[in-house]
Amino acid sequence: MSATRTVLERNFQAVRAYGATALNMCHIAAGHFEVYVDEGPHIWDYAAGQVIVEEAGGVVCDPSGGPLQLQNRAVLATNAKLFPLLFPSQQQGSDRG
Repeated sequence: MSATRTVLERNFQAVRAYGATALNMCHIAAGHFEVYVDEGPHIWDYAAGQVIVEEAGGVVCDPSGGPLQLQNRAVLATNAKLFPLLFPSQQQGSDRG
């Protein structure tokens, strides 16, 4: 929950989730959402969403901004413009998982 709290403390206006993790990640890819954070999903919950977000030019990573660690069961998806604002110390374009 601490990673989610860190993201929410950055002046976001609303929190929404519409069911499946992969579906929420598709909203990132389509530009409907700016950030999606989930703590607890299994890889099969977000694998398809990760491909779709990355193919749309977005970023999928660990909620701390680092490379996605599949065994940690936590994921953050965002667009490429917002990622550097959320995680200024992380290099975008590095291998994230």
